[in-house]
Amino acid sequence: MLGRIIAFTIGLLVLSWSSVALADVTVKLSPGVTKALQEAAGQPKSGDPVPAAEDDINEGINHALKELAKHPTDPRVREAAKRLLDSGQTIRILCREEAAEQAKKDNDKQLEKALEQSNQDVLGGGGATLGDFDKDGNPRRGGTARIVIECGHLKTHGLFGDRGLLGTMIALLGHELVHASHADQVHGHDQDSEKERDWYESFGRQLATPFRTRFDSYREEKAREERRRRRQDRKPKTEPKQTGMAPPLDSGAYVLVTPGLIHIDVPGGYVGYQWGAQGGYLLRTDGLFAIGLGGSFEHGLVVDNADEISFVGHQLRVQAEALPGVALIDGRLLVHGAVALGYVGWPQRSTYMDTTTRLTDHGVALSVGAGVLYRVWRGLVVGAQIGGDLHWLRANDQTFPAHAVDVEAAIGWWF
Repeated sequence: MLGRIIAFTIGLLVLSWSSVALADVTVKLSPGVTKALQEAAGQPKSGDPVPAAEDDINEGINHALKELAKHPTDPRVREAAKRLLDSGQTIRILCREEAAEQAKKDNDKQLEKALEQSNQDVLGGGGATLGDFDKDGNPRRGGTARIVIECGHLKTHGLFGDRGLLGTMIALLGHELVHASHADQVHGHDQDSEKERDWYESFGRQLATPFRTRFDSYREEKAREERRRRRQDRKPKTEPKQTGMAPPLDSGAYVLVTPGLIHIDVPGGYVGYQWGAQGGYLLRTDGLFAIGLGGSFEHGLVVDNADEISFVGHQLRVQAEALPGVALIDGRLLVHGAVALGYVGWPQRSTYMDTTTRLTDHGVALSVGAGVLYRVWRGLVVGAQIGGDLHWLRANDQTFPAHAVDVEAAIGWWF
């Protein structure tokens, strides 16, 4: 019983270790390969809709190897993929011209031999592999394998274009990855039988399918990210920060009521109560400037019962108005001026003894002033304003002035 428990524990440890050991390989593209991939995009034969980058190749090859490492029927496919992933090697992909130049520069006889061997081989004539193996023939952990390809073919056919007998370029890369998976999986071993050649080609074709699937989804992800980035770039660069629950006073409609307003006649000094309402639309620029355009209505009341005369006067004012100003404190405070022009009417009633007189004066009103509006919570705004009202009234075929000073408090909602 103890032996079974020990064996079971060891099996779990081995399984756990093997699953952790499946790391990614790292694909590095030479400048020549990168340029060839860029030129392949859009070529009629390439099948590559967009240029492939190093990230694309990394994603696609690692995804494909992990899929092949779970192959349900072929243990050779599983083991070859697992050996590559387990090694965590760097796979450098070079153009043949670059590899020949490097071999000559470094006096690298192994690379020269690999290039010569690939020239003699019909099926593998599009590529060569110089693996990096340990003493057991497995890919050396952390090592570097080099795969050489014909960049002329890559420019014309891309990764996915049909190359006839050699299949696609990505299938050719899969073929070369087999050679990097073990020292015995290179041309020349086992007399390089036709069966072995078929297996190399089969591995390449099997790797190409999940590679294309992951490549397409990865490219679509990157395209979505690019679209999101462009949308962000089109937004104003000086968006004010939002603090707490009160957003800034952005462009939008507003409605205000002024339940409390003191009205003082000039020069008479009569003090009355006035209320009003106003509404409009605020236009904000990317900077501090803003202007509100809309209209207002005000109703004032003056009552005087001195010296046996009872006087009641109403002021009705309807005006178009503009509120130019600047937005401060993260855009939540609007400090503004006010200019309004419109109609004013003065219905009046005076009673002396038993005689009551009624009349209404009509005229033009020009109002100027200044004020503040502050957004305190969601759409709720409060404010205050002081201004002067210049009235010119017409009565009994005469025009006379009647001016006033207003002090008001406001509350409203920003939409």
